Order: sequence, then C-alpha cells, then structure tokens
Amino acid sequence: MSERRTRSGGAVQCPGPSAPTPTRSLRRSQRKSGSDLPNTLAEVCPKAPQEAPVRKPIVLKKIVAHTVEVRAERGVVGGEPGSGVGCVINSSPQIPSINSPRRSPRIASLLEKENNPPSKKLTKEDLFQTCSVPVTAPSTPVLCPVNAESNSWKGDLDARDLEMSKKVRRSYSRLETLGSASTSTPGRQSCFGFEGLLAAEDLAGVSPVVDSKLAEVPRVSVKPWAPDTTLPGISPLVVKEKRKKKKVPEILCPWDGQTAHSEPEEKPAPPPAAEQKSEDTQISGEPDTEPSFSDSSEQQLGQEQEASATFLFTLLTATEPASDPAEDLDLQESQFLDKEDWGPQRTSKEMSHLQNVCLRLRESFSTIQADNLALGEKLRDLDLDLKILETVIEQLDANRIRENLRELSKEPHLATTPRDEALVQLLLQRWQDPESGLDSARTTEYEVLLSFPSGEQPNRVAVVNSTGAILFSCRHSEENLTGEQGGPNVVPPYAAYAPPGTPQGPLVYANQGSEEDFKELQNKGVKLQDSIVLTRYGGVGRGAKAVNAAKYGVAGVLVYTDPKDINDGKSLPNETFPHSWCLPPSGVERGSYFEYFGDPLTPYLPATPSSFRLNSDNASGFPPIPIQPIGFEDAQVLLCNLGGNLAPADWQGGLGCDYNLGPGFRSNGIFPEDGQVNVSVHNRLELRNSSNVLGIIRGAVEPDRYVLYGNHRDSWVHGAVDPSTGTAVLLELSRVLGTLLKKGTWRPRRSIVFASWGAEEFGLIGSTEFTEEFFSKLQERAVAYINVDISVFANATLRVQGTPPIQSVVFSAAKQISAPGSSGLSIYDNWIRYYNRSSSVYGLVPSVGTLGAGSDYAPFIHFLGISSMDIAYTYDRSKTSARIYPTYHTAFDTFDYVDKFLDPGFSSHQAVARTAGSVLLRLSDSLFLPLNVSDYSETLRSFLQAAEDLRVLLEQHGISLGPLVTAVERFEGAATAFNQRIATLREGTPDPLQVRMINDQLMLLERTFLNSQAFPEERYYSHVLWAPRTGSVATFPGLSNAYSQAKNAGHEPAAWAEVQRQLSIVVAALEGAAATLRPVADL
Repeated sequence: MSERRTRSGGAVQCPGPSAPTPTRSLRRSQRKSGSDLPNTLAEVCPKAPQEAPVRKPIVLKKIVAHTVEVRAERGVVGGEPGSGVGCVINSSPQIPSINSPRRSPRIASLLEKENNPPSKKLTKEDLFQTCSVPVTAPSTPVLCPVNAESNSWKGDLDARDLEMSKKVRRSYSRLETLGSASTSTPGRQSCFGFEGLLAAEDLAGVSPVVDSKLAEVPRVSVKPWAPDTTLPGISPLVVKEKRKKKKVPEILCPWDGQTAHSEPEEKPAPPPAAEQKSEDTQISGEPDTEPSFSDSSEQQLGQEQEASATFLFTLLTATEPASDPAEDLDLQESQFLDKEDWGPQRTSKEMSHLQNVCLRLRESFSTIQADNLALGEKLRDLDLDLKILETVIEQLDANRIRENLRELSKEPHLATTPRDEALVQLLLQRWQDPESGLDSARTTEYEVLLSFPSGEQPNRVAVVNSTGAILFSCRHSEENLTGEQGGPNVVPPYAAYAPPGTPQGPLVYANQGSEEDFKELQNKGVKLQDSIVLTRYGGVGRGAKAVNAAKYGVAGVLVYTDPKDINDGKSLPNETFPHSWCLPPSGVERGSYFEYFGDPLTPYLPATPSSFRLNSDNASGFPPIPIQPIGFEDAQVLLCNLGGNLAPADWQGGLGCDYNLGPGFRSNGIFPEDGQVNVSVHNRLELRNSSNVLGIIRGAVEPDRYVLYGNHRDSWVHGAVDPSTGTAVLLELSRVLGTLLKKGTWRPRRSIVFASWGAEEFGLIGSTEFTEEFFSKLQERAVAYINVDISVFANATLRVQGTPPIQSVVFSAAKQISAPGSSGLSIYDNWIRYYNRSSSVYGLVPSVGTLGAGSDYAPFIHFLGISSMDIAYTYDRSKTSARIYPTYHTAFDTFDYVDKFLDPGFSSHQAVARTAGSVLLRLSDSLFLPLNVSDYSETLRSFLQAAEDLRVLLEQHGISLGPLVTAVERFEGAATAFNQRIATLREGTPDPLQVRMINDQLMLLERTFLNSQAFPEERYYSHVLWAPRTGSVATFPGLSNAYSQAKNAGHEPAAWAEVQRQLSIVVAALEGAAATLRPVADL
C-alpha cells in the first residue's frame, strides 16, 4: 500500500490485506447480540498493540473527530479493502443523502482515491482487512483500547469486554446524528460537522470541552488558537517528536500510524496496478448535467448519493494516578459510562503514559480547532482548495506558452481564412486530448457578413494634378523587413466595412476626427465640403471619424498612426522595428469601422442560417463615406506639404514638420497648390461562416452555473500579440486544468466554459452571436466572464479592467503570485507601484479600469449584465505615451516581436496565466462567489458626488437629486447588510439552499443595472452605469449625456425632460439593486 501524507508531511502507513482476523470472543458476541456489528471498541479498532494489565481506568467521553463514511446497508465505514480507511459503526437509514460540492484533497483521506465509491460492496470479512483508523490532517485521532490480557493480536478478549459491548452500543445510541458538509467531487459524500455534541459534564480529573474552549489542564500548556493564514478553514497538524522510553508497552500513535516506542511496521505492498487503474476510472466520475450550448432541452442532475456520517469521539485523560496502589481501587463515577464500561485497569506508569499521549492529542486538536473557530462548532466549508490552486500556479509553464504562441502566429489567420479554420481544429484537438483535454469540446458556426479588400483592384491613395495625373501614391502594402510582411496571405491595409468609392478633393487636416475637431475647423473657416480629410488614430473610435466627417460634407477620410501617439515621437527607420519595438514608417493599422458590434445583418438575433437578415443596403452602422488607412511615412509626405493656417498646438504631431490645416498644398511644396487627393476603395461584403470553439469542464455541484473564460482567435495578419498572446495563455491554462481533470484529482464546483471567439476583429462578432443565441441561458446561469485578449502589451505590471464586484477577487489572486523579475514583490504590490488610487474604504489600492467596447467582454457586460473583467500585463505609462503597443494590427505583430521586445522569457505571460487562472478557480470553486457588492457603493458614491455639480442648474429646471441620494444610500445599506449575512453564514455550515440563494443574489446584482430603453440610439448598450459617456461630467452616463445635450440646447423643455427621464432610470436601477440584495423573502 502506498504512503499517505499528513499535512505536516509525515507519512502515515496504511495496513494492507494482512490485517488481523476476528477473535473468537468477537464472534461469540456477534452471535449473542444477533448483530454483524462488533460490540467493543477493541473490536472496532483491533489494530492497537497489546499491553500489560492496567490498574487505573480510562474515562471515555464523546467528543472528537475522525471522518468516516457509513455504508447504510451494511454499517461499514471507510473505503476499499486495503485502503487503510475503515471502521464499523451502527448504520442509520435516516441519514440524508448529501450532495458533495467541490474537490478538497486536503480533507481527503487519500488523494488518489477520494472520489472512489467502493469497487464492490464490502462484506463482514472485508471489515477486518480495513479496520485500522489512520489520521488525516482534518481528522481527529482516536486512541483505541486494547486487550491487556493477551500477548497476541488474535488472543481472546477479556471477559468483561462481552459485558462492555452492550454498554458501548448503548453509548453509541446516545450520539446525535451530526450535520453534513461536503468535501469535494461527484459521487463522494462525507460529513465533518461538529454540531450535536453532548454537553460537557464536569468530571473530576477530566478536561472537558466547554463553550468551544479547552479547559485548563494542570502542568499542560495549550497553544493559543492562532489562525493559519495559509489555508482558510484548516491548519496543519502539529506533530511533536516521539520520545523513546524503555520497557513501555506499545500504544498505537494515531498521528503517524505506528506504535509508540516501537519499531515502525513494515509497509505492505501496494495493490496491483490493475486494481489501481480500475479505481482511477471511478475517480473522475462525471456529473449528469452538462452546460449545453447546443440543445435547448435541460438535463437534470439525478445522481444518487451514498449516505455517510461523521461520529465524534475523544479520549480524555483522568488525573495522574496516585502512587498508592490502594488509591487506584477508588474509581470515579462517570455520568456517561457505567463502571463496567471503563475497560481494563492500568498501572500507574502506563496510565501516566496514556495521559501524556492524550495530552499530546489535545494539543493537536487545539491547532485544528484554531481555524475551525471552535471544537463545538461546525467546520467551515473551505471556500477554496489552495492545494489545487498552488498546483495549477506551479504547473503553468512559460516555455509551453511560448511554443503555443509560436504555433498560433506562424501564419496570418484572418477570420474565416483556411489558417483560421486550421486553428479551430487545433483548439478542438487540444481540448479533446485524452490526457489533458476537457469534458467536451465543440464548435458553433454563424453565417456573418464580413468585409474584405478586392483581390483584383487594390485600394489606392494618390495625389493628382488638375489633369488627373498621379504625382504621388501611398504604399499598397507594408515594407517586408523580416520576411514575414509579404506573401499572399498577408491582407493589404484596408478599413473593414468602408464602402467602395473613388472620392477626390483638396486635403484638410482634421486632427483625430472628433466632432469637436470638425467644429474647430468650421469655426476657423476651413472649407470641408467635398474635401478629403486626414486624421490620426485616437480620440474617438475608427467608425466615428467617418460618421463625424460625413456630417460636414467630407467626401473621404484617411487615417494614419502618428509617431507622437505610438512611438514617443520616434520615426526614423533606425529607431523603429526591427531595431526597437516602435512602429516602422510603413506600418499601417488595420481595423473594423462598423459602428456597432455583432453581425451587421442580424442585430439581436443569432446569425444562424434560418435567421432573418436585413438587406445590406438598409443595414445601419456602416461608414457613410470611403475611408482608407495609410502609414506615417506617407502621411508625412502629405502633411509636411499641406498649406493653409497652422494647426493648433495640441494638434501637432511627431512627423518633424509643422502641421497645417489646409485645404490644398502650400506653394513652396512638392505638389501644386491645386493638387488633390484621390482615394480609391474597392472593398466588398461577403457572407462567411465563422466558428466559435467551446471547451467545457462540467461542475461537480453546480453544473448549471457557468464561469466563462474567453478570447478571440482571428487576427488581421500574424497577430502574435493581438490576440495570440491571450490564446497561448488560454491553451496552457486549459491544459493544466484538463490534466488535473483527467487524472481525477479535481473538478470545479461550477462549470467552466473556455471559448475561442471567431471574427472578433470585424466587430466582436463571435462573442456577440453567442450571447444572442444563448441569451436566456446565460442571463440565468452565467456567473462571470474573464477576458484575456492581449495578455501582454509589455512587461511592467498587471492591468485589469472590470466591474467593481470583481475587484476583490482579482486583488486576492494578485497578492498570491510573485511578480516577474527579482523584485521579490507580489503582482499586487508591483501593480500598486504603477497604477493606484486612494480608496475611502481600503486606502491605497491598485487602479481597476472600466470596460468599454474594445474586446469580447462588451456583449457580456453591456448586453447581458454579466460581471466581467479583462486581464493583461502592460507597460509603465510614466515611460511611454504610447496609446497601445506600437505594432498593433500591423504586419509587424509577429512572434519575434514578442519574443525580442515585449516579453523575453515569457515570464509576464506566465504571470497573466497565473493571475487569470487563480481568478478562474476562485470563481468556479469557492463556496460563496468571491464578488464584493460593497465595492459598487464606492463607485455609486463617486457618481453621486459628480452629479452634485449639476444640482444648481437641475433645480432651476425643477429636477431634484433627492431621489438619487436616497437610492444610493439604500443600496449602501443593503450591501452592508448583505455582506454581514454572508459573514454570519461563513461562521457555520450553511444550508446548501442558503448558499445557492446568496450566490444567486451576487450573480444577478449586475443584471439589475440593465434597462433596454435607457439608450435607444445605442445598439446593445443597456447598462445604466457603464454605457458610453459623451458628456463631460463623470457621473451616470445617461444623466451626463442628457445633461450636456440639454445644456447646449438652452431652455428647450424636451431636452430637460430627457434629463429627468435618465435620472429616473438610474434611481429605478439602484432601487432594484438594493431590493436584490435584501433577503429573498423580503420584497
């Protein structure tokens, strides 16, 4: 038999099949009582060695713990024959079936077999092969009396034991059935509650447990109850060294499985490999309910559970026996056992030794009790198995992530291209691997409208003279600097969904193309009608540049990346890639210019073949005018020759010349003053099939609660950084979890859904279609969404965006993991050095950003109201002004770029994998969801304070902020009371239904902030706290936007009526959120 490790690291030897057979006295007692159960404690645990007669009795009193499984059918406790786990007690048919939650190997008696049901029903003969009771870390040792008269394990029992058997059985009948708490995986049940204890009687010379505290024992120091900070709910077993004494009878030492002052037992041989294999197949028994995203029918969890219970005993010590033999005959009366139950008498020396053993046991008990609050209370359910978490963190391999990235980015993989489909098969292969795969993996396809450049007519930007002759042409493709920027699979730069056309006109510089920029040009008298405007990336979204330009009569738009915004002003070839991480002059940022997200033709409907589709001519959200991106080397030629007035100072860039506004070129430039710019766009729209890949790990306890972890798969070219750094991390994390799953050592409490979204670069299409297809199921069941898109922008520090409730779980995860490098700091401590804020509740904490619509988290938070987050490693903002990593969406975003400049050694990738993996496990395995609703209070209070700045003007139009103040205060009170209820439940062992209700309240809180009518002009945006804010006041978005519009409109009643409507929407949402947090029966 293999060794089993205690929490302190010591080995506990488990007896093998050579355990002793029943004695004749035992068989006589069984026939006499008509029961198959043993009748004495010696029969229960006959493994204890024999001793000489003892003259002083031992007082037995019910209190302590050893977790044992009860087979109600036969009354057999424990595991399989030879497992070293087993004892016999009275079975009780009234013991309820108990659902077992999550994996907790620190509680398991034997990690490899914790989930195993017996391979066969145990017989009476099997009992005596498994009757030793070893001690595991969370269990309390039991010291078994022995037959003092016999020198052999198979000797006859003392005659008094026959009479004692009835007394012991009568004592068992007095024990109350104890409460249950679950330990781990499916098919496994056990109870380790501590309720139902008998009250401690005051016995002379006995140290009882009273009011959850250990009574003082003369000459014995009891260690203080200090919490173990390494593992909530359990502390390591303290084991003292055994002192060797001569000529002392052998006594079984429960904490190490050997006899005290004796030679260790020889280890039995391990069971045959065939047996181990058959047992292992039972370990990973899967639950009956799978989170299905293909079939509308729901499967029910109907797995039968086997009854089990925990019975609590302890051996308490009597006072040290007197040296006078006559005094040993004066036995003390016990209110629990009759005199005949006291067992064989012991000598004073032996009694003293036994007393010392028991005191040492008590010292061990006090350590266990420290983290369980008290011996008289129920054990707290472990919120998280830190051993599994530590295993996952240790096994996440930076080299594997590196090789994943090399494979993912070796070829361009634009959405729906052959390489993109090849990556679909790669993901399926990984997630269906027999050794490291998941429970299931499948694809879902959607027929979506995408935009591509024409292969026959490339897009072109040129300067022409009055006769139409081309004077200058911009590059059609990027310079092939490393051999990876060319080839037929590299899509040339283009603006997806830009309409075809060939506009031509004088050039005007419009800064970032915001509406304010165009107003500035109009105020300066710059003619915009029928012009071609040149804008730089940043400020507003890509699509908004064309929309704003069209409002002012612009015919076409050019977009470029300015070195000031991306390269810290560096623009020379020897300062940029491949010599540094900076964007080279020919680099062009591609992107989608569709205004919304999701398939353009099926808004609010999944893009399945049978879905209704809009006509593309009637669909909204497309750019109204042609638009084309160019590199900054071409933009330099245009801008440095532009005429007109000098642009404002904050419009100036890093191209080494003064930026003028235009229109037209300057007289002393290389182009004629009447020269014009011609933009030829030949994009086409196509319906294509795009795939999502889903990998599912079914939950053991709550398979209908989903924790989603996703990233998109497609890229514009090689996409090493975006998105493959995230996919490389996803593959490594799923490999580690899949390996644990296939070995049977872990299964989450809740289901985990890994997702690889398709066609994200065209407008979050894969994730949006997924949320549309499974809208109801996700709203009812999704716990949270973790997005890891670009996992590493740079290697300085962690960067997290998310809703307030996720802040605490991310902080907890970051505190546990060491930051890359030799700083010796945790990720949390390193994070707070770079990005921090002052919290009125927590003091100085890391900054957590808000979620916009830049990645696949957008439909989850804005459309479904699911708590979401985005995790990445980023750069030090004090050292660079880059708005994003420089080669973003260009052909220079390659594996070598990551390997050489962003993260040599891939330690930052590993840090993200560990942080995101820790967050994932905490959300999927914790008993109570680690979402802190009170963190929303701080956000709401800051919004309210910002709204106070509007009070004067609002009151002038008859609008009061009083209801908003009241609503915020009610939410704060409800959140505080809610957290207090959770804290109270954590102190005991809550009913599973209570846990479920609390978790549902935590999960559904985010949904209460949704209002589909709040922003009718914004597709998919319904979250009243996180919708886009166009107003200048940092308060509730709807209120801020309506206030800004009303202020600009003057005294127009309709505008101020919209302000009142938006204020009412916010108040209603806050009142609903507060109601959600109140007790479920309290409306």
